[in-house]
Amino acid sequence: MDYRDKILSLMRLRPVLPTAVANHLGVSTIIAAAMLSELSSKKLVRISHLKIGSSPLYYVPEHEEKLVDYAKNLGTKDYQAYEQLKEQRVIRESDAAPLMRVCLKRIKDFAKPLEVTYDGKTEIFYKWFLLSDDQATEIITTILQTGKKEPEVKLEKEVTTIEIPSKDSVPPEKTVKESERQLSSSVSDKEIKGKKTARDSAQAEDKKSKEVTRTKQSKDTVDGVAGKSVTREKNDVQAESQQSLVRVDESSDPFLKKIAAYCKIHDICLRSAEVKRKNAEIHLELDVPSPVGRLTFFTLAKNKKKVSDADISTAFVNGQVHKLPVIMLSPGELTKKARELLKNLKGVTFTSL
Repeated sequence: MDYRDKILSLMRLRPVLPTAVANHLGVSTIIAAAMLSELSSKKLVRISHLKIGSSPLYYVPEHEEKLVDYAKNLGTKDYQAYEQLKEQRVIRESDAAPLMRVCLKRIKDFAKPLEVTYDGKTEIFYKWFLLSDDQATEIITTILQTGKKEPEVKLEKEVTTIEIPSKDSVPPEKTVKESERQLSSSVSDKEIKGKKTARDSAQAEDKKSKEVTRTKQSKDTVDGVAGKSVTREKNDVQAESQQSLVRVDESSDPFLKKIAAYCKIHDICLRSAEVKRKNAEIHLELDVPSPVGRLTFFTLAKNKKKVSDADISTAFVNGQVHKLPVIMLSPGELTKKARELLKNLKGVTFTSL
């Protein structure tokens, strides 16, 4: 069973912490957190704002109601706001005390903000997270008590936007994007060092060969010619082994052609490539030159301006599956969260394309 299926199977029982996933799979907490982050980026699981200790809860969307079992982990004032909202079901922000307003904004898992436009004015209401939009609209209409026209209600920020002039109007979901950040790579330095080492070694060998040739007689000269032939044969075999194994032509994916050009410049062998999304995401295996010889890397290439921590997590998990060190390759920059995650992951390198 794939690790994703194992995690989802566990989460269908209850919301989980990364430590529970780590114990269930027999991996470290860092790897478990990376796996959960990957599932979250694919919208398969959600992450709570509520924290147990320093860690949020991870849960499948259909088990959102189970968050109430963890509400007592809220702070004292936040829990009081939670209880009041649970009882009243809808709270008008303008009617709430200042401290209550702050608490309602903090308990985002349980208090869903509604932007209500009515008679040219806009107000904020908070609804209990398990209350349907129709029920919330009915309660808000009762609170306003005007009877002129039905108010237009919108959910703010992380909540799905809705308009309720009629009961069937529900626009698509909006989500908040993560903040972004940047990191530089050191793979190029390693490549340069590798080339310098190889060049120095070749020069020393050539000098030694010339000295031997000058001191040997005709028989040695013949042997020297044979030796050169063997050396040339070895170099041909080595050059052939370093050629890319993936055929790239004019009909190939545009992003793959860009990667192939990069590999050619840096003497990198392109062993395999799988285009996951056209001109957007490619999974590769690369042979990269280094001071200790050529090393094979699993490489996740993403054609995007910003590389998130979820992208780093996906690359890391795939590296674990392939049992290879990882290169995250992209023309973009790392977000702040991605840089922080990269510091805690061993065997993962980011390279700017």
